[in-house]
Amino acid sequence: MQSKDLLVIGGIVLAVMYFTGNLNLGTQSGTGTGTGTGTGGGGNYPDIGGLIDGTLTFTAYRDMVTGTAITSEYATVLEDGKKVEKSTNSGTLDTSVGDDLLIYFGLNKTQVSQSPTYYPDIYGSFVYPQKENEDVTGALCTISTATITSFDEYDSPQSSTTNAQAMTTNEKKDIKVRIKTSSQECYGAPDATKGNTICFIYSTTPFISVKATGKSAISAPYNVSSTQASAGNAIACYPFQTLKGTGVVAQQQVDIPVTLESSGTEPTTAYNITVWIDDISFDLNADTNALIEGFEDEDNNPLGANAISGKIYIS
Repeated sequence: MQSKDLLVIGGIVLAVMYFTGNLNLGTQSGTGTGTGTGTGGGGNYPDIGGLIDGTLTFTAYRDMVTGTAITSEYATVLEDGKKVEKSTNSGTLDTSVGDDLLIYFGLNKTQVSQSPTYYPDIYGSFVYPQKENEDVTGALCTISTATITSFDEYDSPQSSTTNAQAMTTNEKKDIKVRIKTSSQECYGAPDATKGNTICFIYSTTPFISVKATGKSAISAPYNVSSTQASAGNAIACYPFQTLKGTGVVAQQQVDIPVTLESSGTEPTTAYNITVWIDDISFDLNADTNALIEGFEDEDNNPLGANAISGKIYIS
C-alpha cells in the first residue's frame, strides 16, 4: 500500500474519532479561582455540555420561599474583568469558550441603588471551559429587621419599665442579649464567611467593661463608630453568627452572654447601655470591581440593613 493511501486512511480514522468523542483533545478545567462559594444559586455551576457557544439566561427566586420569582434584581457578571449587569427577569448573556466569569446576584448596579430588600447571592467564580444555553439562577434572602431583647440576670426579658438589671459598685453581673430574625428572612448575608457585629455603648463612669462573654473584641463598623462615639463613653464590639429564618431556633436566633462590670460608682438608670447590631453583607468596589465583604463600601456607605439599636436597662 502506498504511503499516500496510508495518510488518507489515517485522516479518516482521526475524523471519525473526533466526531464520536473518542479523541482526547486535552483536559478542560472548570475549577473556580475567585472568592465566592455561593450557597444561594446552589453554589453549583451550570452543567456545560459540548464545545459550542451559547447563551446564559439569568433568573432569581426568594430563598426559603418556594416558587417566588424575583424579576426586579440584577445578576452582575465579571466577564474577563469587564462588568456587565443582566436582569433576573430572564436577562441573557452570550459567552464564548474559555470565558472567565464571576457571577453575583443582587450586588451594586448602575441601573438602581444597592438592593434594600435582599442580601446578595455569591453564585460562583470560575472559568467556563465550554458552554451551551444554560439557565443561571440565584437565591436571594430577604433582609430582616432583626429584634434585640435584653434579659436580666434571672433570665427575665427587659423593657423600659420592667426587669432592669440592679447593680452596686465593684461587682459583675452576667446577663444575655437575644438577636432574632423573622421567619423566611435573614440577618447577615448567607454566603458571608464572617459574622455580624454587636456593639455596646456604655459610660466609663459606672462601668469598667461590658463584654460579650468568651468572645474577642473587634473593630466597630463605621456607621456605628461615626455616630455613637462621644466623650465619656466606650464602644465594645463583638462578632456573632449570621441568622436565617428556617424555623430551626439555632439558626434563627442567638443568645449572646454579656458580662457587666461596675466601677466604684454605682450604675443607675441614667447609665442604661445602648446595644447596636450591624449585618455583614457584600458589594463590589465601584473603582476596582473587587468583592467587598463587610459592613460598608469603599466610601463608607453602609451595606445591608441599617444598624439596629436596643437597650440593656440598669437600675
